[in-house]
Amino acid sequence: MNVQKLGLVLAGGGGKGAYQIGVWKYLRKIGLDSAFSVLSGTSVGALNAVLFANGDIELAERIWTEQIDSRILSDNTTRIFEGENLDFCTILGNILYNGLFSRDGLCEIISREIDLGFLSSCKKHVYATCTRLPDVTGVPFLLNSLKKETCVQALLATSAIPGVFKPERVEDCLYYDGGLVPENNIPVLPVKEERCTHVVVVPLNRDSEVNLYSMAESDVTVIRPSADLGDLLCGTLNFTPEKARSLIALGYSDASTIYADSLQRIASARSLTASSLPSTAKLDSAIKFFRNELEKRKLGF
Repeated sequence: MNVQKLGLVLAGGGGKGAYQIGVWKYLRKIGLDSAFSVLSGTSVGALNAVLFANGDIELAERIWTEQIDSRILSDNTTRIFEGENLDFCTILGNILYNGLFSRDGLCEIISREIDLGFLSSCKKHVYATCTRLPDVTGVPFLLNSLKKETCVQALLATSAIPGVFKPERVEDCLYYDGGLVPENNIPVLPVKEERCTHVVVVPLNRDSEVNLYSMAESDVTVIRPSADLGDLLCGTLNFTPEKARSLIALGYSDASTIYADSLQRIASARSLTASSLPSTAKLDSAIKFFRNELEKRKLGF
């Protein structure tokens, strides 16, 4: 097994995303987390991808167990009922335009806890897939290439569940949650286009279909939850600390038991591949040698 380029795909799923932090904890334990070159996420998976790229797993766990619950679903209903002579269609339009919840809490978490400036120099490519309006087309944004302000907008857009949150403007277009198009909720396109030889996919539903056909040239490991992570109310919109802790524990348990052999093989193969490559020092020495040889020939030695 020659692991030349490793990609990680993190699906969307709101509060169920804590499961992915548990998987990350096991990847950290076996030394595989640092080997990923491409991180692709939709919705909460994109936020987790940014946390993953940042590398501070303690920060990620603290955000999930101490901060998200009180901030992610900030009440926005006063704006839904603004105006006079409100009828059903007007209220529905207000919900779709303004969302039931504001994004102030997520903006606060990002601004206080994550300096997105690190992405511009990060060696890992981080993608967030959003759904563009009005053509309802999935668009993967390479966050490393965006300004900090635009990067925040993309993270808000990829998690903008219709009706729950308002659509977000990124550059010149409006966007909703990347999972609005079901096939983009598990965003494999970026790892395919980056030609990853090996890919680890973490969906948040046991029965989620992963488009393996589109990644026929890659070795794919899919880490599926061993238990149901919950429905819309008990899972997607459940950000309680208790729920987050239980999902983190489950993610670690699944990765370290059910999928341990597959992940260990990738880690071992990655180590062998890396050890077979010349070190930076050896490359520098070789370059210096050839430069000296060229200079000697120019001088007639």
